[in-house]
Amino acid sequence: MNGFLYVASQSSAYYKAAVHSAISLRDNYPEANITLFTHEVLLQESDRKYFDKIETGIPIHKRAKMYAMARTPYENTLYLDADTEIRSENIKKVFDILGKNDIMFTRIIPKVSKDTVIDRNNNLEYHGGVILYNSKKLTLQLMQDWYETYLIQDTCQWDQSPFAKYNPRMKPWDQFTIWYLLNADPKYKKVKHAMFPSGGHSYNFINLLENYEEFNEVEQIVYHYTIPRDRVANAFYISPKSGFNSNFN
Repeated sequence: MNGFLYVASQSSAYYKAAVHSAISLRDNYPEANITLFTHEVLLQESDRKYFDKIETGIPIHKRAKMYAMARTPYENTLYLDADTEIRSENIKKVFDILGKNDIMFTRIIPKVSKDTVIDRNNNLEYHGGVILYNSKKLTLQLMQDWYETYLIQDTCQWDQSPFAKYNPRMKPWDQFTIWYLLNADPKYKKVKHAMFPSGGHSYNFINLLENYEEFNEVEQIVYHYTIPRDRVANAFYISPKSGFNSNFN
């Protein structure tokens, strides 16, 4: 079974965005299988109709997405960031792209991204917002290690960590973590990973691409915007340290 996976962690702004995206997916692909991972406190019962499956109990963490991705109920999964909108029925064709690959990414475009330099020979390429993958044992272990390794990366003293030889500006980025696992961890040498055809920009059309003429003809199958930070912070927000505020906006 193929299916789509959303994760809404910490902020009701992400939760509401995920619901909006699922509605747009249903509009373009009514029979899609859709799973949402979120927190019980964010869940609105009236939204259950948009999903086939809802899982709660995820970690209160900004990168809970990797934890959830490792627990997909599907044989093949398209993970979608919450702040996306499906704009074309061609979303139905996405699983045909996977082929014999285990995991596929859309390509980062440096001019609309920050801090892409990993070291002298490598740059960030894998975008973390739209990811297509299978549920082979090694692939799901990769997802779990992605989450657990990011926890180390996020809290370590960089110059005394396994990542010390890489650009310290990589520390916040989970895209670096997946690059590190696929390229520096021998456990994952057998994982077949690739880019979406033509960089996959149709399936991850970053809103900033609208400012560049060369992307005018790219079909926007999945439109990817960014929720303003103040909206995230001012919404009902769950903090791992201090609980949550009381404003469900």
